[in-house]
Amino acid sequence: MKKVVVNKNGLSDSDIDRQENRVKLLMFNSRGEILLCRVNGVYNFVGGHIENGETLETCAQRELLEETGIRLDASRFSPFFELKQYEQNYYNSGRNYLTRIFFMEGNTDVHFDYSKRHLDSEEAKKDFSLAYVPFDDIEDTLNHNRPAAQKAKREFITDEMLYVISEYKKYKAEKSAKAAAQRASQRETANERA
Repeated sequence: MKKVVVNKNGLSDSDIDRQENRVKLLMFNSRGEILLCRVNGVYNFVGGHIENGETLETCAQRELLEETGIRLDASRFSPFFELKQYEQNYYNSGRNYLTRIFFMEGNTDVHFDYSKRHLDSEEAKKDFSLAYVPFDDIEDTLNHNRPAAQKAKREFITDEMLYVISEYKKYKAEKSAKAAAQRASQRETANERA
């Protein structure tokens, strides 16, 4: 899994007052669509905080069920990218935060079901909806949503999502190239034996 560290102020781990660990999901269906949540008009990936004792996979499973009503086995999620962000004076709180976000890929054709969701008390207070977006249009969709993100002072979420989408595309291209090389090697070995 690729890891990227963002630390603009050169903070050390000893400077950190609070650490948060999160999982965010890139959930796809067989129609080439990605499932996004929209919180107060701003697109987000499905996901949330890792609770005590949870693995990345069990957190992904719980968050998907809570936010979408979709129940999947924890083995259906695979991590592909970690973003580690050191933030000085987080939201002018006077505290330094370290946030580790683990981005995971998942696939299902099970459709979200609002009646089976279990939003937490904070999520339930917000305008929280779900939408499938064609993955080929994801950058345009997020950039079109940028004014809403700016108005809500959440443009950093749009920027993060666009960055993660670019990393995901690289990950998929590398995975595809490795698989093609492996198939070519297997064919070559089979031909040598023939």
